[in-house]
Amino acid sequence: MNKQLLNWKNIDIVLLDLDGTLLDLNFDNYFWSYYLPKEYSKFFSVSEDLAHSFIRDSLAEKAGTLDWYDIDYWSDRFNIDLVKMKEEISARISAKPNAKEFLNTISKSGKKLILVTNAHRKTLQIKMRQVNLLKWFDTIVISHELKAAKESDMFWKKLHLMYHFDIKRTVLIDDNEDVLTTAENHGIANLITIIRPDSQQPKRTNCKFTAINNFSEIMP
Repeated sequence: MNKQLLNWKNIDIVLLDLDGTLLDLNFDNYFWSYYLPKEYSKFFSVSEDLAHSFIRDSLAEKAGTLDWYDIDYWSDRFNIDLVKMKEEISARISAKPNAKEFLNTISKSGKKLILVTNAHRKTLQIKMRQVNLLKWFDTIVISHELKAAKESDMFWKKLHLMYHFDIKRTVLIDDNEDVLTTAENHGIANLITIIRPDSQQPKRTNCKFTAINNFSEIMP
């Protein structure tokens, strides 16, 4: 099965997303859909339904942009300390099954591991204090520092200029199919998505790209 999904002999560079790929997206979904609306409701004395609608609609306005991923932007927008709130529930942060084993195996194989994430650095720090995966990566690329979200072609142009990797010998593993589509348009040859980014949600069907449920499915 591994050989059918990915021929590791043809791969030199492994680009990996964080949230929903290496980490269970349930933390983020729980935070934005349940915890923040509940706390916002108490803090500003509005109903939870109103808080939920306001937060949902505000997020929708910024979907696919850097602001959507910017914890400082949303702290200012909602007038509440979101870093502190995320730290309060950080025990919910968890790695996906076999993610650590996969990273360890790839690292030992001599292939270059690059984390490519839209996560804000403050959010990344919270998550890595709980589940430290950074020790396996050769390079960490944060979209805010490139001033372009991964959904933007500009991100991939800048990344390519920085590291000069062979796009035909590179694999990107990401749960966001908009990101994968942009990477595909840039020429990255090997693209894999995640069937269930959030462990508490149903498996996705009709994925556009080759999809896995567990890193054991592509372990070299």
